[in-house]
Amino acid sequence: MKKLFCFLAPVLLMFMAGCLDYDENMTLNKDGSGTVRLQFAVDHDYLKQLLEVSSLMTEQSEKGGESSDMDDLLFSRSKIEENLKLSDAGIKLISYKTSETAKSHVWDMDFSFADVNKIDALADALSAGAEAYNPSTDTDPVYAARDDGSWLFSQSFMETEDEDEADESESDEPEIDDTGTTAERWSLEMKTMMAGTSNHTIRIAIEFPGKIIETNATSFKGSSATWEYNMGKLQDAPEELRAVIKP
Repeated sequence: MKKLFCFLAPVLLMFMAGCLDYDENMTLNKDGSGTVRLQFAVDHDYLKQLLEVSSLMTEQSEKGGESSDMDDLLFSRSKIEENLKLSDAGIKLISYKTSETAKSHVWDMDFSFADVNKIDALADALSAGAEAYNPSTDTDPVYAARDDGSWLFSQSFMETEDEDEADESESDEPEIDDTGTTAERWSLEMKTMMAGTSNHTIRIAIEFPGKIIETNATSFKGSSATWEYNMGKLQDAPEELRAVIKP
């Protein structure tokens, strides 16, 4: 079983790799600083279905009234800024915009970072949502110099989950009587939602501070690399985004 990491992880965990398009554009500087723009475009129909079958509405109701503000429900600007401040990782939210298309609800967010090796704090801040900040314990460098003078960029992307952990997580799931109408409705809704994944993509583009001499990107030229995958075929994606750079 594989798990998705990077900034998209919080959303895919929430949407179960469902009907959304994800676009990320990062510019990395020589000193490890840079900027990154994230765009999440979620289908209106899928979002509505997900909210109906999730506990989000119930949780909001218990807190004193349901929230119809999708921006606050999924990506609260104030919460993201608060979590980034708590992370003390040198990451700042510099632009936050939302918009609507005929098909999707779209979030556009721009961030600056002082050290790409602390970029995991951004994924943590996004995934925390309206909950308490929970920092990552991963300390592996994302961008580091090698003995031959080149630099290696290596960021977790699709990681194989330990079989024991997978078995344990599956055993914790509540049993559902698949003969009941509730189970049948859930199954039908899930099949409908997942059927749309083939029409959606994940795209990550990075501009590096040097020429790319080796990479597992789906396309690259000069100092720019792009990883692009169909949401319905994420099992074909690599465990990490990898590029070797010659400054």
